[in-house]
Amino acid sequence: MDLISRQETIDALAEWNDAAINNRINNLATMAELKPLAFRRVIFNQPATIVFWSDGTKTVVKCAEFDDWNPEKGLAMAVMKKFLPTLHGKALRALISEAEENEIDRRIKRGWREISALEKKYCDEDVAATEVAWNSSQKEK
Repeated sequence: MDLISRQETIDALAEWNDAAINNRINNLATMAELKPLAFRRVIFNQPATIVFWSDGTKTVVKCAEFDDWNPEKGLAMAVMKKFLPTLHGKALRALISEAEENEIDRRIKRGWREISALEKKYCDEDVAATEVAWNSSQKEK
């Protein structure tokens, strides 16, 4: 395994940083070229939300059978579908599911750390109490 020098690491980080800055500048330039998009009309027709945009397009989102219809959520999902077309429906549910699993794992790990800390605390207290009892019994002899 080859080790890289400190200078090579610094150079690589500087190159990565420059690339990230250039990418951000290019993204901002692209965003500046976009025309502002506004709602022309929004129709809430349970279970669907239909948004007509100022560019002449429309976006339709429907509430899932297992979900309660909510106009605010419908509008938010329509905006998401318009601006993030690859991240809705199954892809969004998969992303949320993965995030929930990560949160559950994080809570489990935190819980085990807390349990371990409590066990150590009470074990240390028991050892200290046992030592005190043993020392006092030795003094009595």
